[in-house]
Amino acid sequence: MEPKSSSLRQPQDAAPAHRGAACPLTALPVIDYDHLERLERTRFRHAPDQIDEAIRLFLDGTPELVSIIDTATACDDYGAVQRIAQTLYGAADELGALRMAEAARALETCAQSAQPDLEAPATALRQAFFATIAALSAELRS
Repeated sequence: MEPKSSSLRQPQDAAPAHRGAACPLTALPVIDYDHLERLERTRFRHAPDQIDEAIRLFLDGTPELVSIIDTATACDDYGAVQRIAQTLYGAADELGALRMAEAARALETCAQSAQPDLEAPATALRQAFFATIAALSAELRS
């Protein structure tokens, strides 16, 4: 799936953002499929196709937010990075996108503490985002 924003480009290098050290994000599954099944059985039990709608909303809404993160990171706008990362965490966590949720949480923490280099955690978030988009797109029923 192509991101809507032309400023979103999948990193050519799929290596962890933290070079020299193993990135713990890669140890997390991209999607917790058990969580998706639980959502379908509980929250969406009366309308199972609603899970597809939730996934579509995520797929449609997150590219713009990741693009805003990129811009805010480039401008060292810690407040914006923190707010958007928190929003992305909630959206990813809701659908069981574990790797993206953790990457968003890490970026939020870095922004909250005003760490001087937000690029590494922003890159980790972007990588997790592309993996999440691919995995969730594959989950959609045609």
